[in-house]
Amino acid sequence: KGSEKAILLKTKTDWLSMEGGEKICQDRRTIRLQHREDGSLILDFTIVLEASEGEVTIGDSEECALALRVMPTLRLEGEVGKGSMRNSEGVTGKEIWGKRASWVDYDGVDSQNRALGIAILDHPDSFRHPTWWHARPYGLFAANPFGQGHFEKTAAKNEGNHTIPKGDELTLRYRILIHPRKADPKVLQAEYDQFAAEE
Repeated sequence: KGSEKAILLKTKTDWLSMEGGEKICQDRRTIRLQHREDGSLILDFTIVLEASEGEVTIGDSEECALALRVMPTLRLEGEVGKGSMRNSEGVTGKEIWGKRASWVDYDGVDSQNRALGIAILDHPDSFRHPTWWHARPYGLFAANPFGQGHFEKTAAKNEGNHTIPKGDELTLRYRILIHPRKADPKVLQAEYDQFAAEE
């Protein structure tokens, strides 16, 4: 679209059991990569998990869904850590962990001391939006809709469990935004609003 071309990758994946290797479900993934004229880079992930073979249960886990590690200079801790964290609700730093929000951003510098940031945006169509965030000062950065029992003190241990009935689907939809400048929360919210409006 326009002058900003994108690369699109579509896959279909069978999920196999660890025991016998039989198919238990499948997913369809669409990954879109776009380098924009302002120097930013977006990676869009849409994952549609289908209970194709029978009922599927995803268990409550602190370690789940879309995750990455930010580079050392973006972290809040460590020898070279110069970063900061903020979410869509105005929560900052380590207090972001376990909170629900539409987006979270790590902001800092790259190894050459140039401004750099990385945000993950949770689309309104994504399962259990707004998602919980497993985001840590040491650089672990994850959007996790299945960790409620770990993130919320009042939640039951398996509160984040979810069962997909046979033939039904579950959609996860996220955008990773890599921006070459210090993040302005208003600009990030505008980026989110644009993403949220996309079908």
